[in-house]
Amino acid sequence: METIYRIQVNLMAMVVLLSLFIISRKRLDSKESLNSAFFLTLTTIFLGLVFETVTCLINGNPNTFMIVVSNIMSIGLFAVSPLLSFTFLIFIHRVVLVNRKINQKIMTLLLIPIGINFILALLSPLTGMYFSVDSQGIYQRGDWFLIASFFTYLYMFIGVGVVLYHRKKLIKQDLRTFLVIGMTPILAGFFQVVFYGLLLIWSSAAIALSLAYLYLQDRLVHIDSMTGAWTRESFYNIYSRRICQTSDDCFGAIYFDIDNLKSINDIYGHFEGDQAIISAINIVKNILSEDDILCRLGGDEFIIIIDTSDITIIESKLQNIKEAFKLYGLSNQKPYSVECSFGCAVYSKDYTSLEVFLRDIDFLMYQDKNAKREKLA
Repeated sequence: METIYRIQVNLMAMVVLLSLFIISRKRLDSKESLNSAFFLTLTTIFLGLVFETVTCLINGNPNTFMIVVSNIMSIGLFAVSPLLSFTFLIFIHRVVLVNRKINQKIMTLLLIPIGINFILALLSPLTGMYFSVDSQGIYQRGDWFLIASFFTYLYMFIGVGVVLYHRKKLIKQDLRTFLVIGMTPILAGFFQVVFYGLLLIWSSAAIALSLAYLYLQDRLVHIDSMTGAWTRESFYNIYSRRICQTSDDCFGAIYFDIDNLKSINDIYGHFEGDQAIISAINIVKNILSEDDILCRLGGDEFIIIIDTSDITIIESKLQNIKEAFKLYGLSNQKPYSVECSFGCAVYSKDYTSLEVFLRDIDFLMYQDKNAKREKLA
């Protein structure tokens, strides 16, 4: 009865994960990189719960076969533990650094501790480093248990560090969500290490994953599916509050739209019109830094938020974007050109509202557009 009491939280967590899997498979595109990281994390947590639950159920059974099973389950438990925090790190990286892949050398370095941990877990039935199962089938922690804990939480701490380092790229709600997702298993693991016998790590990870799913659902509302940019609602929600909270807040912006998009739609169809938008956004994204934020305000109108009050930095970035469009034009195989008109400015307390600032920068963009038309005429 005591064993059932100990594992009931794990059993509930497994039911939650199965339900979450069924629901998320219908609502999330598993091919999308961020969602694939979510499903990988879900699978890892479920495996951990299975290994931990089985080891508890057969603990103390002196049957030779059960002792072998206990060793295998314990090896599996210690082997997959670092994968929990590693998949969390991958999830965080794909949220915060959307356009950047992890360097191959860095990925290799990140995988080395997982490999070392796997070898130590595999040797533990013989060496007792991580754990041991005696002749009575009783599981005991090994002398190197804390090293296993280090490997388990290494990537979790790195992930939290990435969140804090790039906190300016995240809205406050997302920042809090990721910190809670990261810290929940860490705190649970601390209590499980200190108070031997508690089963908290994997069940707390299931709770954290549920929060991650809520984030992904919320993201479907706040991220434009075609371009990956923030939606208009997200932009107004975040920056209206940011301006209200800090009266002396300053940031730069580049406002742009796609030239002759209506003609492209009329002549070549709306599919090609969408392709023109996607091509333009990909050109822009290649120039943006990690901290720049791209928002779609509607149709073919976009704004880039740059965290600086130095207009020369903004103008330099705008010039780089214009040069990128020229280079694209040289190799463009489409029967139409992909070009944009731009306006840039710095928001300061001199503006009475965000709407006034956007109206001003929109006017600058149309000046650029009209100048092009006059030049062609």
